[in-house]
Amino acid sequence: MLIANIKLNNNIINEISELLIDNVFIINIYEDGICLTQNVNEISNLSIFVDKFIFDKFEISDENSFVTSNIEILKNIIIEKNNNIYKLNNKNCIINKSCNVCKNFKYCKFKILEDTNLNIDPKLHFIKNSKLSICNSNSFNGTVIKSIINNFILYINILLEDT
Repeated sequence: MLIANIKLNNNIINEISELLIDNVFIINIYEDGICLTQNVNEISNLSIFVDKFIFDKFEISDENSFVTSNIEILKNIIIEKNNNIYKLNNKNCIINKSCNVCKNFKYCKFKILEDTNLNIDPKLHFIKNSKLSICNSNSFNGTVIKSIINNFILYINILLEDT
């Protein structure tokens, strides 16, 4: 059974590549797009949301996720499931249910930050001059900073440490 058939052009992949901060990331596939999530440090992560309308082809029958180190995979993702065995582009792969955190960020109420002079990890240098908004939520056990760069919504989830 075909689970996903997704294609993205090189120009968009190149734009996403400029926002990558790690060489391993989770791709969560949702009915309204994908979210690439990477660790920034031990208490925060960066999620890049790409709307399905940006893709050349975006057909899915089930929301799911997988881990990869190859951004080029976005050129052509075909996920199939036969007898509970998943294949990603004809190779056996571990496919999980998608994480709902990124999916639910869009329901948060964000407030525009007037003072954007934040002490942000240098890995995130590309948000330095962008407009930022913030949301504190018990649903995510922390703070989420949102930025829009090019065609993408960036979410930086900063988790609260247990004390």
